[in-house]
Amino acid sequence: MKHPLLVFAISSLSLATPSFAQTRISFARGSDSGTWSGHVSGDGSKSFLLNARRGQSLWVHDGDDPRNVIYTWQLITPSGRTLGCRSAGYCIGDDSIQLPESGDYIVRTTYRLTGGWKSPATPRYVSVTFTIR
Repeated sequence: MKHPLLVFAISSLSLATPSFAQTRISFARGSDSGTWSGHVSGDGSKSFLLNARRGQSLWVHDGDDPRNVIYTWQLITPSGRTLGCRSAGYCIGDDSIQLPESGDYIVRTTYRLTGGWKSPATPRYVSVTFTIR
């Protein structure tokens, strides 16, 4: 016999998984890239979720606006490992990462939202494109 409270508690735990905190990136049929545009504020970070296969490579590109600069990005694998580029814990610019496993990846992007350490953070409208080949 199932207890309704236990079933509710277990289903509530699934709602608390990290995948609900990210914005899902989808690729149109036949396309190798997907784009998100929107506002970034607070600490300047935005997390995305995308599905990819082992052996593919991922690139994260800024939009066309020169103020739309990704300061850093990092990748969290489906098994929970954090990956960066060039022996660092993060990637910059047009770095790419070859994906070590198949499944849903989290991409954490960070944007510089201030003009210097004394400047307040200013929300920005940004665009980011994810390319997988």
